[in-house]
Amino acid sequence: MALSADGRVLMVCPEAALADRLYAGLSERGYPVDLVDEGEKAYNQLARREYPVLITVLEHPRVDGFRIWRRARERNPEVCTVFIVSRSEIERATEAMSEGVYDFQLRPVNVQRLIAVIERGLAHQQLVLRQMALQQRVDSDFGLGRLLGKSRQMLHVYNAVRQTGPLESPVMLLGEAGTGKSLLAQALHNNSPRRDAPFVGVDATMLAPGSAADFFFGRQGRFEAADGGTLYLEGLSELPPPLQERIWEVIGSGQFERSPDGAHVPVDVRLIAGDVPRIRRRVEVGDVHRGLYEVLSGALIEIPPLRHRQEDIPLLVQEFLSASTPSGGAVPSCPPEVMDALVRYPWPENVSELRQVVEGMIRLHRGAGPIGMQCLPLPLRQEPEAAALSIAVGTPLEEVERRCILAALAACGDDKKQCAKQLGIGLRTLYRKLEAYGGQAAPE
Repeated sequence: MALSADGRVLMVCPEAALADRLYAGLSERGYPVDLVDEGEKAYNQLARREYPVLITVLEHPRVDGFRIWRRARERNPEVCTVFIVSRSEIERATEAMSEGVYDFQLRPVNVQRLIAVIERGLAHQQLVLRQMALQQRVDSDFGLGRLLGKSRQMLHVYNAVRQTGPLESPVMLLGEAGTGKSLLAQALHNNSPRRDAPFVGVDATMLAPGSAADFFFGRQGRFEAADGGTLYLEGLSELPPPLQERIWEVIGSGQFERSPDGAHVPVDVRLIAGDVPRIRRRVEVGDVHRGLYEVLSGALIEIPPLRHRQEDIPLLVQEFLSASTPSGGAVPSCPPEVMDALVRYPWPENVSELRQVVEGMIRLHRGAGPIGMQCLPLPLRQEPEAAALSIAVGTPLEEVERRCILAALAACGDDKKQCAKQLGIGLRTLYRKLEAYGGQAAPE
């Protein structure tokens, strides 16, 4: 059951004779194989694409099979991983299977048996994909369809929506600007028993300070408009602290004093608030009402920034291309060099910025061919500059060193040889320090 071109195998094997034999056997069965002979090359391959199959030796001076598997699993949680082991490694390989590795093959490797294992693993992935497709159809009915992404981080978000949506408790959504908090709030509402009741959204950053209280609690205010349904409050920390306290009291009592007549109005509202992650610091300094924050953060969902889920960018680009193409027109293709530039860019304004760029690409595109690099904004056509690292005065020297090393490693795309060269230290020294950091590969 060899797959099409997207069913590629990544093989990590530093032993030339074994690698040649396995490569020939898999190729004869129609499996496209990317063969590398050391761990660093494997990490580079995994940075470029997702693999459904990983075959790797378990332990070798130039290969750490466990680390390669963990990296592959970040891109594809269902990756069919097969370890090639000696008899002395059987116990460790068996433990690996309990952690999620699909299988192991004992030396000398029987190619036909290996292919049978791969076929079973790919069949399992196809089953998972069908289940995911079915779940996506269900999600579309309940308002999750506009939350796009297949990364591990977004899968956590989807699960949180399914678990939290049916509850009645308040919810706090944390994420940078442009990550889609309002879409997530709508999805929570659509997955709740209140789905047929009003969903009222408020952006606190757009309210005039003097009129904010009346906006919430005046005649036909937002709390009254949301009665029986959901009130989504974006930018909670921008509200004056007295107004935050008043909202906290309404959530606790289920009523508010309407202005200007002073009538006590009962309301049944589920509050969902959205803000940026640094709101936690504002709670500590008193800018955010602690009681309100504690009530909201009892159910807290964090949305990752786009730069932390780069594998979702191609999916988002295709969706935005389809949505931005005039009705009846052919959706233009996005060639690899253009997609690489889109994936490489850090997207400081997240998904909203990506959508704007794709819409601009469509406007600049001419003809029926693929989208050219000239359709990209200038910052995306340039090679990325080295990132600046901000460190507060008084940070311990060991912590400064750790942040510098991890930032350099991230800037080098996890290429440790290049990182060591840039830092002016030996590769062995770099490995030793990374080991001391717990194997981390990106700065906090």
